[in-house]
Amino acid sequence: MIKIDKDLILKYNKPGPRYTSYPPANHFHNKLELEDYKKAILESNEQDPANISLYVHIPFCPRLCHFCGCNTLGSKNPDLYRQYVDAIKIEINNVAQTLDRNRKVTQIHWGGGTPNSIPLSLVKEIMDLFREKFNFDENIEVQSCLSGT
Repeated sequence: MIKIDKDLILKYNKPGPRYTSYPPANHFHNKLELEDYKKAILESNEQDPANISLYVHIPFCPRLCHFCGCNTLGSKNPDLYRQYVDAIKIEINNVAQTLDRNRKVTQIHWGGGTPNSIPLSLVKEIMDLFREKFNFDENIEVQSCLSGT
């Protein structure tokens, strides 16, 4: 017979952060006002390391997996993709106004959903805007979390 350590079970029997988000979901809150957000970005311009990591969340999948815990939507709607990418581009422009242009982007991570569920032309629009608004490190790392199908 296997002996089960009750203390060990109780230790880990609580919600924990998922690997799919940073900061993890247990750090999310709705207390950050727009001015606080802008102030945090401005303050980051004075911090080390000065490099920037960007994350693009694409919350779409061609179909949802039964086990998925990601913030995603099963969709093949090109109009919805267009609206979402337009909103991302507005956010990129807003953040770029506040970040020090001399800082270098060293990482871009695409996650979601299934980032390759949107047309490559929309991915290109986002990447082109990143190139226009930010200074890329010569050894930039670009990754994609290709979940789903």
